[in-house]
Amino acid sequence: MLTGFPSVVIGVVGYTVVCLAIVEYLHSPEYTVLAAWIVLGVMSLPTIASVSEDSLRAVPNDLKEASLALGATRWQTMVRVMIPSAASGIMASFLLALGMSTGETMAVSLVIGNALPAPPITLNPLVKSNVLTALIALRSQGENTYGSPEWNAIFAAGFVLFLITAAMNLMVRAVMARRGKNAPSLSSMRRP
Repeated sequence: MLTGFPSVVIGVVGYTVVCLAIVEYLHSPEYTVLAAWIVLGVMSLPTIASVSEDSLRAVPNDLKEASLALGATRWQTMVRVMIPSAASGIMASFLLALGMSTGETMAVSLVIGNALPAPPITLNPLVKSNVLTALIALRSQGENTYGSPEWNAIFAAGFVLFLITAAMNLMVRAVMARRGKNAPSLSSMRRP
């Protein structure tokens, strides 16, 4: 159900709930990187949960039944058989969610503050900052002429974002291609 909400709605809710809670409890500025992390984490949960659940359901029943027949508990079966069998799918779910989060603009723009010019890179999550997608959206609002240095910078930033997203997609494909190669088989099971 969470994936059905527009990202701008999630951004507004993130601002009214997350940003204001961070201000009240951490006494930090209104817009922070921490708020963007929380909002992106919540937006990523449906993708991670859905793909991970599909991967766990794809584990053959023979493996589960063999583990239970050998005396393993349901928890031991989950930890020692199902999760290793579905590990590549679970990893792919995290990479897919990370790729989707990389391209997110609206929700992040509403909670991170869009500091212009972009502040220096810091490890402090309680500062106002900006993201590449928001910079592209803000700077390409018709103020720059074609061929100007600003236009070329926007195009270069878009190309960098494309390369990052393509690399993440290739990583997901590589992880999914390994799927099942490291899964336990019936012959490799032994008594717990």
